[in-house]
Amino acid sequence: MTNVVLNPAFDIFYNSFYLHGLIELFGASRIEYSSRSFPPLSSGCLAMLVRGARELRVVIDPYDGAVITNYNRSGLEWCDVYAKVNLARTLVPDDQRHKCLPIGPSFPIRLWGPMGSAWMAARSYRPSVDYAPRLQGINNSREHFANYSRQYRHALPLQSFVRGRTRDGYVYFLSSLWREEEAPGTNEYRARFIECCKANPAVVFEGGLVSSEPGTSRASGRFADCMAPGRVPLQEWLEKTQSSSIVFNTPAVWSCHGFKLAEFLALGKAIISTPLARELPAPLVHGEHIHYVDGSVESIRTAVDLLLSDRAYRHHLEQNAGEYYQRVLSPTRTISRMLDFAASPEAAMTA
Repeated sequence: MTNVVLNPAFDIFYNSFYLHGLIELFGASRIEYSSRSFPPLSSGCLAMLVRGARELRVVIDPYDGAVITNYNRSGLEWCDVYAKVNLARTLVPDDQRHKCLPIGPSFPIRLWGPMGSAWMAARSYRPSVDYAPRLQGINNSREHFANYSRQYRHALPLQSFVRGRTRDGYVYFLSSLWREEEAPGTNEYRARFIECCKANPAVVFEGGLVSSEPGTSRASGRFADCMAPGRVPLQEWLEKTQSSSIVFNTPAVWSCHGFKLAEFLALGKAIISTPLARELPAPLVHGEHIHYVDGSVESIRTAVDLLLSDRAYRHHLEQNAGEYYQRVLSPTRTISRMLDFAASPEAAMTA
């Protein structure tokens, strides 16, 4: 019988996806929280001990950055498997590279309702308080409880992410406008996609850019004509995205895999994307799972025209995107790959 011990000092919002996989694989009753036996880690990472036929030490690093920060080096040295969303092996010390596993993008999911979230926040907080002097405990109690609330208020259950019926010619795209960056970058590519859709007479476009800074419209300058009226409820975003004929992806902050890439794959969407910058557990192949563009206006315009006019190709991408998610990125598949990796790294990477 396998039991899992989690260090409670982790960000539930960013790690809800992985906790869901653990619950599905082992059952909630076999998961416990304790601050003993864990190294210091930044609060975003999830460290766990999987105790079965052998004890396996795993660290999940969901950070946007490709660098394993100095504060997380102790976790890298402690673990058997360092599973990282945004992995760049060239940035990992040579003697630790063998234990690093790219796990690809994920997204926050709602695990519990308001009462369940409050209960789990309290349940996971107490073991950390008991061992706070050991430095593995929760350093910011307000942030800990806020993240459990955030998991409920700003995420949807995993079962909501299913393929819907698309509307021919309808494109919905709502995305963040980040702080100023070198052009061309995330903002510019997203703006070009919006402008290509708006200029296409065959497209009924809805959405635009919304500021990543609360209370700021950012409705001036280069991106003024691309701005959306504002954010929308998550359920509305989901339903409109399910109806959209195509979607657009580009690496986000620090060239990371954004939440949207994983969400689009889970929804089985026909994805137009600029090239990805970080490693994946398995390739997303152009023309099979995704349609890559170089980011130029012409490449995006051509891709939009192609996917809207060629329904068979669009459906081919949709089918394969959904299959890729189930085979490679689903919570249970991701957790299983971590466990397999310790036993046979080569087999886990090619599965």
